[in-house]
Amino acid sequence: MRFFVIKQASDLEALRSKLFKRGANEATVARIQAMNPHADLKRLKPGNVLLLPDLPDLDDKASESVAGDAFQSLVDEIERGLSAASKRVREATAKLDAEHDAVSAAIKTAAVKRAVAADPALKDQLSAANAEFNEDKKRAQRTEAELGELKKLAGEELSALSRLLR
Repeated sequence: MRFFVIKQASDLEALRSKLFKRGANEATVARIQAMNPHADLKRLKPGNVLLLPDLPDLDDKASESVAGDAFQSLVDEIERGLSAASKRVREATAKLDAEHDAVSAAIKTAAVKRAVAADPALKDQLSAANAEFNEDKKRAQRTEAELGELKKLAGEELSALSRLLR
């Protein structure tokens, strides 16, 4: 099995002569469509990836082998991207915690306690800010959990795809 990455907007009809030594017959086009249910072969966009059957008429120079390093490179890139996103969320959560700790420490000073006791509106504002912090923290935790689940599911799907492509 091979794959081809669309570089500029096109359609399969225009790519036939590039991908196949003698063009592609209708049976081949039907097979390509079946292998690529995600793609509209009449409106291919840059970045679309087409899976191609191994056929004698396929021009090997126009596409890349799925069995090569390309698929593993894709898997590695996806894993790196998801790991980097998780790291950014963890770092943002740690920064949020540090800011909350700093604000909490400032609120505990005698001067601020006196100001809060003398001003009910300030007390309400501090309470609202604390509630907002708690919501932000919950959102960050949910996001981190969702990214973890996404990484797990992506790994499972890519593993299944890898077995299919062997």
